[in-house]
Amino acid sequence: MSAARTLRPVRDIPMDWRIVRFDDTRYYGEDWLKERKITRCLSYYIYDKNRHVHLCEITPSYELWKVSFDFESAEDATDEERETAWGDMLDAENGDEDVTYMHVSTVDRFEEKGDVRSCNAKGAIADEDLDDKYRGKDEPAYHQTADELREHYSGNSPGW
Repeated sequence: MSAARTLRPVRDIPMDWRIVRFDDTRYYGEDWLKERKITRCLSYYIYDKNRHVHLCEITPSYELWKVSFDFESAEDATDEERETAWGDMLDAENGDEDVTYMHVSTVDRFEEKGDVRSCNAKGAIADEDLDDKYRGKDEPAYHQTADELREHYSGNSPGW
């Protein structure tokens, strides 16, 4: 006798939003960083842990939505130098894509390192019927949830 496996329709799988932090320092030139007294460059993305996409391959990926970026300065950096560095970082980040894709296994390794936090959509989106409204029943509602979370977390630190 074989046990039949029942698959749940996508619309019944609740969203499980997470925010991941990437250290992007290596993508900036050493001289550029030193000139601005920047010691570390970070970027933050949200993603739904329960949603896997396949981009012309069998390996599943997460759809990552860019939320914000940040940087850490050298201890001897003045407020003026930090302000200038912030403006330069804004210019450098301006061309980044809003959405990117990364293999599930790669992002899950960041979770093991402590660079992933859960996104409480109910705390970020003031809506009584969040579970019913945004349960992934349709793409526009799903994208609206992602947009609202991005807006929330671009103004509110995830708290690392």
